[in-house]
Amino acid sequence: SLSSARRRTLAEQQHAMEEARRRASELQRFRRERRLLESELARLQRERMAAQQHLESEGEAWQAQVALLDREAAQGAQAMAAEFSDLLQKQALERDALRAQVEELRLQIRGQAVAAGDAGDTSGAERAAPEVLRNELAEADQ
Repeated sequence: SLSSARRRTLAEQQHAMEEARRRASELQRFRRERRLLESELARLQRERMAAQQHLESEGEAWQAQVALLDREAAQGAQAMAAEFSDLLQKQALERDALRAQVEELRLQIRGQAVAAGDAGDTSGAERAAPEVLRNELAEADQ
């Protein structure tokens, strides 16, 4: 029975040794897996940081582009406003010049009518010419 107790003890010791080796092997495998996972986590964090920095710099570039376009649009609007103002001013000057010409023609017509009336000329053709001019000027004023 002493020999069977030794065999049993030896079997238990062998079983305990095998269990210890199995657990040590399993522990080493878990440690390897943990190192691999930590390594992958660090790599993914670096990639995330790089992507975040890239997105931030692209966002800043887009903001700069939008600001540039806003400035260009404002400058274009100012240039158009200045050009329209110049055109309006030019048209006003042309209008004033045309009004002066019309007024001058009216005075000439009145002068011719007075001169024709003073000369006693009652010819219909000469009276009709100022009347035609008056009608043309009236139509131009409208």
